[in-house]
Amino acid sequence: MIIQPVAPTDRTIHPARQRHRPARMLPRRRLPAAALPSVLLLMLTAGPVTAAADRLDLICTEQISRQVVFGDQGKVHYEERTPEAPEEVSLTLLRPAPSADADPDAARIESSAPYLASNAATWIADRQVESHSGQVRIDLLTNVLSVADIADSGSASFRRFQCRPAAAQD
Repeated sequence: MIIQPVAPTDRTIHPARQRHRPARMLPRRRLPAAALPSVLLLMLTAGPVTAAADRLDLICTEQISRQVVFGDQGKVHYEERTPEAPEEVSLTLLRPAPSADADPDAARIESSAPYLASNAATWIADRQVESHSGQVRIDLLTNVLSVADIADSGSASFRRFQCRPAAAQD
């Protein structure tokens, strides 16, 4: 039996091989959906701010920010900037109807800074809360608030805030 090469198409894996299998015939290995909560449970650790599962009051202080700037000829520059007057914002993270079986949960962010407030946030497995299409993220394990601001040119600045429970400020 003579094996002749097949002309490469978008359905073949590698044009240099003699025998080809269309991509639709490749075995797909996926983690069963029922196993996902078990895997996530193994990956999670207890965080310092998760005392009240449905409401967290935080005070966040701005830290050094990082900017990514695209320059001439596609060069990328990374700059770190210390805020001249570090902003301090208060956050209240609310999970109106926490559920044991649904993850992620719907959430709401109330803030002293209007650009952080959101009625459409997502509370993910007591690890993080995010909103604004992922541009605002609060890590509940490290108590860090990250805010990404992406310009039309593709340049971005990433602001970082260190948070603490509001009750700890007295």
